Amino acid sequence: MRHQLQVLVAAALVLVLGYLGYVLLFGPERRAELVVVDARGTARRVDVDGSVADLEAGMALDRGQRVQVGADGEALLGLGPSSRLRLDAGSTLRVLAVEPSGVRVELEDGRLHATVRPDGPALGVHARGRAVFAEDADLAVGVDDGGGVSVRADRGGVRLDGFGQVDALDAGETTWALPDRPAVRGPAGEELLLDVRWPEGAVARGEVDLEGRTSPYAAVRIGGPGEAVTTRAGADGHFRARVPLSEGENDLRVEARDPLGRVASDRHAVERDSTAPAAQRTEVQWGR
Repeated sequence: MRHQLQVLVAAALVLVLGYLGYVLLFGPERRAELVVVDARGTARRVDVDGSVADLEAGMALDRGQRVQVGADGEALLGLGPSSRLRLDAGSTLRVLAVEPSGVRVELEDGRLHATVRPDGPALGVHARGRAVFAEDADLAVGVDDGGGVSVRADRGGVRLDGFGQVDALDAGETTWALPDRPAVRGPAGEELLLDVRWPEGAVARGEVDLEGRTSPYAAVRIGGPGEAVTTRAGADGHFRARVPLSEGENDLRVEARDPLGRVASDRHAVERDSTAPAAQRTEVQWGR
């Protein structure tokens, strides 16, 4: 009897060890986690039911939840052991999926910077009907109020969806896109280009056509004596805007901004003298 009991115990032990081994080898993978690493200023989590909580280190984020970062805030999220997502001030992110193979998020407003390492889940970032996917890369994604989307690959390559013929970026490349406009790919610069062609001498008319060049699809704002004038650069970066002038000296300021948050500005005094002879206008056709 004692021998039979020992055999049963040994058999049960073998079954338990076998089951544990099976789970370790063939059981479901561990679920990826998206957690808050750090938060500064105004940063909060908004649940599906609308309840709100301030972000705290260690807080887990799941499908349907949003991260909202105020104008004075910043949030750092962890994805696996070494991958990170940083949300800049004024950004909103919604979690679409947290799965073993990867995490997908939607950038609704603002900018995020991601460091994705191969020892963690892959990352998919959706923005305004477009998406970027990374498995081992450093990248930045930005959106603006006018529907502009920009992606920059700083290290490694990323795959793109919804950008037309631009389906991938290598390190050191950027793409810019607008609704119903073709995406543009080019080198990633640290600073935003802005070159304004200011008029020479006094202007007789009550308005002036300002022309210049900046990054593709950048938003351009020109402030002067009246209401500010806004426009968009074309696919080649060229822009033109008609700006009203007051009699005398007009202090004009041109500011260009791209979806990645880069800003460049230039300032110039333009004089209007209605008694001066009107200069001959030259029509220039800019690229689109």
